[in-house]
Parts: sequence; C-alpha cells; structure tokens
Amino acid sequence: MGGLRKYLLHIYAAIILLIITIKSWLSLSIPWWALIALAVVYVAITFIKDIKSESKESRLFGRIRELTTKYENESERNKEIDRKLSETQNILHKLTSEKETSIHLLTQLLNKGLIDEEDINRHLESAELTSVFVYATPLPQVKEKKQKLKGFRRLYPGFFEQDIGFIRMGRVAPFFVILSDNLPKELRDTRTLKAYLLSKIDFLLKEEWDLFLDELKKQSFKKNLKKYEKEKYSDHLKLSILILKGKISENNLGFLHEQTFYKRFYDLIRLNIDFAKIDLPTFKKTKVKNFILDSSFELLFYGVPSEDLKKLEEVEPKLKKNLNILNLTDYANKSEQDIAEILKEKFSSNTAVEYSKRLCKKAKEYDKALRKLGIGLD
Repeated sequence: MGGLRKYLLHIYAAIILLIITIKSWLSLSIPWWALIALAVVYVAITFIKDIKSESKESRLFGRIRELTTKYENESERNKEIDRKLSETQNILHKLTSEKETSIHLLTQLLNKGLIDEEDINRHLESAELTSVFVYATPLPQVKEKKQKLKGFRRLYPGFFEQDIGFIRMGRVAPFFVILSDNLPKELRDTRTLKAYLLSKIDFLLKEEWDLFLDELKKQSFKKNLKKYEKEKYSDHLKLSILILKGKISENNLGFLHEQTFYKRFYDLIRLNIDFAKIDLPTFKKTKVKNFILDSSFELLFYGVPSEDLKKLEEVEPKLKKNLNILNLTDYANKSEQDIAEILKEKFSSNTAVEYSKRLCKKAKEYDKALRKLGIGLD
C-alpha cells in the first residue's frame, strides 16, 4: 500500500504541474501558490501515513521476531534439558541397581514382620522432595447412537514417570514426586522446572487432541467429529500444576494399618537410608539371621521366570553339596565357572553362565548389606 501511495504522489504532482501550465494559458482565477500549497499538504499527509504504517509493520515484525527467537530459545533449552535428563537417569539407574539388593532385603524383612517401618524411618536421611500436583480437564465425554467413545490413557502421566523419573503416588493420583537431587541441576530451579513442564505438556495435549479426533473417526462418531474438528484443543484440554518442595523424613511420613502409596515411592526414599545407622535390637538381628539361613534361591533370584526359579531350586541341593555351601552368602566366594557347570544340567550354556554371575553378585551384595546391619552369618 505504501508503494501505491508513492505512485499516486507522482501522478498528483504531474497533474499539479499540468494545471499550473493550463492556468498560465487560460489565465484561470486559481492562485498558483494555492495549488502548490495543496500539493505540499498532500505530500506531508502521505509522508506521515507512510511513517505510521511502517512503524506498525516494524512493531509487528519485531514481535514476530521476538516470538520466533523465544520459541527457538525454548526449543534449544528443552533439548538441552532432555539430554541432561537422559544422562541423570543413566547415573541413577546404575546407583539404583547397586542398591537394589539392599532395598529388596529391607522389603523382605518388612514383609516377613522381622523389622518394623519405624526401624527404617528412624534412620531415613532428610532429603528434599520435589512434588508436582497436576489438575487436568478431561477429554470431552461423547456419546452417539447410544454408544460411548472408548477411552484411552492420558499422555502426561507417562511423561512425568518415564521421561523425567517422577513417581506417581497412586494408580490414578495426580500427584508426582521425585528427590530433588534426582533432577538435572537445571530443573532444580522451580521456575525453570515449571516452564519446562508446561512447554512439554502443551505438545502432549495437542497430541491427545489429535488422538481423540482419530478415535472419533475410527469409531464412526461422525456427528461429534464434525463438531470437534472445528475446535481448538486448547478450548477443551486445560492443565494446571502446583510445584512444592519440602524435606522428607520420618516426621512427615506416616500411615494407618498399612502403607498405601506405590511401592516405588518407598523404594525411592529407602535409597536414602544408611544401613550402617539402622540399629536393630539383638532379638531382631537373631530373627533376621535365622530367616537368611533358612532362605532358598527365591531370595537371590527374585524377578526371574517362575519356571527358571523352579529349576534353580531343584539344582540347589547339588550346588550346596558339591560347593560346601552353608548359607546363601557363601556363593560370593565360589567360582562362577564351577557354578555354571552344575547349572548346565538344567539350563543352556549361556543361561547357566548368566545365572552363575548373578548368584555370585547377589551373594556379595547380601553379605555386604547384612554386615552393615550388624548381622554376620559366620
């Protein structure tokens, strides 16, 4: 439009010159200076309008550049945090694996009633917990031809648990927790964590809406599909988060009759337990010792397929006899090769080697954990 005004200005100036020429010929009564003044006024008005227009365009393009830069910066920030999250989770997986046996031992002792929760919670190291409460509006409940749309799981819980490492406090609870130290340093800042979560979840909400429309199409909900495909996901899928930080210790952890939070939560806080500080009374140490002495391979081979566990228990008597095993921790000092040779009677060579390595490794870890508890099996 600005370019068009410039052409009109040239045309108008030409017309003014033509009129002045004609005036000189025909001796019109219009003063020549009035025509020139009129031309000057027009030029000034056009010039001012062009400046205002260019100013508006400049502000608009400036805002666009600002938003584009913000989006690019946010995208780069999210990529960097994603990379840091991956590194942190790899480190945590290694640490958790090392403590897995100790946690499993504690769980078994608790389940058997050999120790109490108070024995553990008393020595729970105070640690900072980052909690996120999420309130999300549900997807539209649609019904057509007396049929309801089959539901599907929301995506954001998986993002919290799998992508970041939060633990959900219950099966459908909108409450997620994580030890602050288990987050990358960048996400320990509440503002950065909030910005990161909202940015990532917004993409998930858009994806959920696309899945919702796909389901309407697949299940032939034509009337609802026609309605909702014209609407924006942000009109229906809204989400708020509340981030809280606080210390976790025996003072703010309690229960009635039985622990009801997810098992993973208790495993999480037990990672912070220093076994060496758990001071069990003598009668409880005796109970734990007797339990370990009477235990079979089920304690060391937890999580393996039930058929394999059955085979392992069948070959256990021969292992004890041939290798002079008095208790489970004795396997820690035995040859993996000797164990594998006996296990080959029930398993393939590769599986026998795998289980022999596990047996020695777990035996060493149990021996270490028991000694920290002040329990020796000698």
